[in-house]
Amino acid sequence: MKRLARCGCALALLSASSTARAEGLAIPLTQVAPGSVKLNGVLSEWPTAMTPLRTRVTGSPGDKDFSARVALAYDSDALYFAGDVVDDKLVRTSAYGATEDRFTFTLVFPGDGGAVSVAEIELFPGDPGNVAGAARVKGGGAGQLVEAPNASRSGYTFEAKLPWSALPLSSRTRVGLRGVVRGQDSDGAGVESVLATSGETSPARMPRVPIDAEEAIETTFAKDKGLTGAPQHDVIADVTGGAGRERVMLWDQFLLIAGPDVRGGKEFFFRDLAVDKAMIPLFEVRDLTGDGKADLVIRTKKSSGGVFREELSVLSMSGEEVTAVFVQELSLGSDVGKVDNTVSFDPKRREITVALAASSAKREAFKETPQPGDFGVLLPWGTVKSRTFRFDGGKFSKTREESKPASEAPPPSTEPVGPAQPPPARAPTADELMDSVLALYKKDRKVSAREKPRFDLAANLADDPQNERLLVFGKDLVVFGKGFMGGQGYVAVGLGLAAAKDVVDVATRDLDGDGHAEVLVRGVQRMAAPKELGTGNVERDVLLVYSVVGGKLKRVFAAETGLAVGDKRLLGTVRFVPGARSHELVLGPGVAVGWDKGSWPYGQDTTPVGGIEPLVLPWADAEARYRWSGSAFVR
Repeated sequence: MKRLARCGCALALLSASSTARAEGLAIPLTQVAPGSVKLNGVLSEWPTAMTPLRTRVTGSPGDKDFSARVALAYDSDALYFAGDVVDDKLVRTSAYGATEDRFTFTLVFPGDGGAVSVAEIELFPGDPGNVAGAARVKGGGAGQLVEAPNASRSGYTFEAKLPWSALPLSSRTRVGLRGVVRGQDSDGAGVESVLATSGETSPARMPRVPIDAEEAIETTFAKDKGLTGAPQHDVIADVTGGAGRERVMLWDQFLLIAGPDVRGGKEFFFRDLAVDKAMIPLFEVRDLTGDGKADLVIRTKKSSGGVFREELSVLSMSGEEVTAVFVQELSLGSDVGKVDNTVSFDPKRREITVALAASSAKREAFKETPQPGDFGVLLPWGTVKSRTFRFDGGKFSKTREESKPASEAPPPSTEPVGPAQPPPARAPTADELMDSVLALYKKDRKVSAREKPRFDLAANLADDPQNERLLVFGKDLVVFGKGFMGGQGYVAVGLGLAAAKDVVDVATRDLDGDGHAEVLVRGVQRMAAPKELGTGNVERDVLLVYSVVGGKLKRVFAAETGLAVGDKRLLGTVRFVPGARSHELVLGPGVAVGWDKGSWPYGQDTTPVGGIEPLVLPWADAEARYRWSGSAFVR
């Protein structure tokens, strides 16, 4: 039996192998098709590589005296164990005693709060014609064991089957396992030597016993992504609502989920949160929707163009995907001040409440605009004190709003409020997925059928009243919808960035006042630094604005908002100032790190380069303002 190896973007299937760890050798737990393991003691068709017992616990046996290799497999019904043993003499009696030749498998199940539970499995190879073999759990159930002579050398092979029912803890947990296999050789008078996969005796420190998906995460995926150390968060919880629990990890900026109920246990889900791990101050796994399965609560920080935001997301796993059921802006700030909101959860009522908190921002100076709609940060000079959202079965929707007392109400603003905003972008519904059009795009652009988009939103972008689906695949921006091009086609445009990772953020907002949202993309352009700026690469932050016009995606604005070389950095500001019919885009001076006006080798550009408006330098004495001309934003 051979294992297939495939790879994908959001879901991956990768082959497993024995993996060396500091505390010993991990033993992969390979999934097999039910009935594919035949208990006959013949290992030629065993589905996985075998792990040697290299650690000498006691004794110093030679290779011809005693050595062993072992392997593990499982299906929906049972745990399977294989052994290939070199032994000059098999010592067994009908007493199944502690000093006979035998193997033990200490299997550790993770519990809540770092607690663990241990099952001790005993395997006694049989002596044909004299003593039967046995597989059993101390204090639990029993299984079957079949042995056979080793045809090429002194010793034997064996296979054992232990039903999962003999291991009650396995009914809920088959991920996050740890364990050690020990082989014991007796000379008839007592134990002569013990070999093991690890000398570790502390259950919490024993090597991993990973299913295929976990092994792929901890080896191939970690290597490909340059991940080192351990995940910041590693939690066992039921996030699928299936029979078992899943292993949920946050490793650097990657969210990873593995378990028997995730793609059949052979694949794992991952999502790149596209922020540095230092910008993820909160990661919790808890049930907020009241459906009995855990949700993922993640708070992220983002900074671009001198503006920084904090956002809270509640993610729920449905089928093979993770979707956002709540996204809320909780903090918004720049160099002129910061606005903060607080958030509280009431899982019993399935409610989330967002309320005003202390603020250092002043209304006159603070020009940053919250995300549109009910999910933007509450402002101190607004009329709303708090908002409460309740889970309606698909998402959290606003159910009530508390206004400030009349004595706290701010005076009316003299600034124009601008055009009404369409609802904010959200995750697409099942009706909006339109698999046939997506498949057409993938075929045309030669995108793998298994590849998942890095961004996937639903928003009203075109003239029809229905929402369109907005995706980013690699460096492509894609739009289609049931009311768009008759539901039969799509539009796509390359973003002009070098790599998929350079797409930092995607949002929507109506800037031109036509009632339909534009697409705002924040990205990074990388290039070799000119000698005037030193050695290394230039990282150029850009804001790209696209609009759906006449069934096509058109870029209507592009600006440089930041620039960095090594530890030196320039940041500008971006404001969207509402007008009577549309917004005005305002680029302003921000902050500088490592440069000042005297050391910066260039002057202030005033004309676009490559169609991208220039960065307004921190020491500039004027802003750059852009108004909607009817087809683009012009200075």
